[in-house]
Amino acid sequence: RGEYIALTSSDVLWTSDIFKSFFLSDDADGKYKDVFERSLIFIPRKNIPWKFVNQNPRIDEIAKYIATEGNTLDVEPLLPFYLGCAGALVMYKNLWAECRGNDERLVFWGYNDIDLCLRVRLKYSCIDYFEVAKKSVYHLEHYPSRHDKEIMPRKSNPQIGRASL
Repeated sequence: RGEYIALTSSDVLWTSDIFKSFFLSDDADGKYKDVFERSLIFIPRKNIPWKFVNQNPRIDEIAKYIATEGNTLDVEPLLPFYLGCAGALVMYKNLWAECRGNDERLVFWGYNDIDLCLRVRLKYSCIDYFEVAKKSVYHLEHYPSRHDKEIMPRKSNPQIGRASL
C-alpha cells in the first residue's frame, strides 16, 4: 500500500533522521517528488567499524554510537555510474513494477544493484541520495576493514567427505 519499495539488507540500520528526510521532507512545494517518482534512489551507507560491532553491542548501544560517532564516519562512495555498494535502493512502486524489480537470479552477493541501475537508466534516472539530502544509512561491518591493521582469520565451514550418490 506504500508509495515506495526499499531494497536493503538486515545489517543496514535506518535512523529516524533518514526516514524524516525522505518521507517527511521540507519539500513543501514538491520539487523532488516528481524526480523521486521517476528515479532509482541509491542511499549510501556509513560503515560502523568492526571493532565496535565485534563487541556484540545492544541496540541501545548502537543507537548511542550512531548519535555520537555517526557524523564522523565516512560515507562509502558509490561506484561511478553504476552506483553499486549502496546501503539501500528505493524506488516508486510503479517504476519498480515497470522495470520488473530485482533480478532474483542474482540473489547472492554482487551485481543485483548494478543490474537494476543499468535497466532503470534505459528510461529513467538514478540518484545518489547523499548528494541530494546529505543523508545515509548505517551498515554493520562484517569484518575488519582494509584499513584495519588487525587480521581476523576467516571462518569457514568444516570440510565433510562427499557422500556417495
